[in-house]
Amino acid sequence: MNDLEKTLTAVGEVLGHIEGAPRYSGAQLSTQSTRVDSAEAVVAAIAAFAPQHGWTQYTSAVRIDLGNSRGHGPILAGEYVRGDTSLHVRHEGPVWSLTRFSEDVGGDAVIAYDSRLETVPATPAGDVVVGHALRYRVFLRHDGRHGWRPFAARFTGYGDQQ
Repeated sequence: MNDLEKTLTAVGEVLGHIEGAPRYSGAQLSTQSTRVDSAEAVVAAIAAFAPQHGWTQYTSAVRIDLGNSRGHGPILAGEYVRGDTSLHVRHEGPVWSLTRFSEDVGGDAVIAYDSRLETVPATPAGDVVVGHALRYRVFLRHDGRHGWRPFAARFTGYGDQQ
């Protein structure tokens, strides 16, 4: 049994009896980051990714969409999912950072658990869209000094969607 398996067994023994505690599992995660220097390139990259679900923060609105709404200004941030891969977009000064998170064979061995943000403000006034909880998969990796620590979370969809 390797260190990851030992850790998962120990965590399961401790948390397995606690209602509502996250269920940890082993996973493999690959990340790839690129930068683009135009709003048009961001929209093209999101379209090429062909997401199934997503949300976008524009300069004048936050929308549940696939990065394809018009009339809200450039994209400041967004998170999109297709299967076991997510694309996260962040505007960083003069460029946009595009980070792809993929759970696949060959990625780094990590520990993961699923998490939900139960309410999502849908309007600037704070109105909530019922049933649109944000779903994330949180990843932990081992740090020799601090033990297992969260280092990434990828958007996986809404509510009960997979």
